Amino acid sequence: MTGRGPGLDRPQLLLEAADHEAMAYDEAWQQFWPNLRGWRRMYVLEKSRHLSYTDIQILMPQIAAHLGQPPGSTEPMLGTIRPDRAVAATRAFVTAFFDLHLRGRATRLFDGTSGAYPEMRFELR
Repeated sequence: MTGRGPGLDRPQLLLEAADHEAMAYDEAWQQFWPNLRGWRRMYVLEKSRHLSYTDIQILMPQIAAHLGQPPGSTEPMLGTIRPDRAVAATRAFVTAFFDLHLRGRATRLFDGTSGAYPEMRFELR
């Protein structure tokens, strides 16, 4: 925080899982978001679960197959989004965020829902 009034004036990128949209269910985020005074964006990774933002998204289906688990057995943990698309979208958005705010590199990725990553739904709040 700075001396310019209450709230955080630093950039904030919120990437949410489809099964747990923080703004809908989390009181802390509901209180925090309106107090952001700087650049902010919120996206929901469609067909995802909370663990879709981790390495488990790629590893668990491979492990499950080795253990003889049926296809789809990881859906309760990972959702139905293709692992390669989840990883690609996450990498693109996190990289673009840091490129924009740390390196000063312009990007159009945050202008709304991206044609390159339609899995990442822009939330206007």
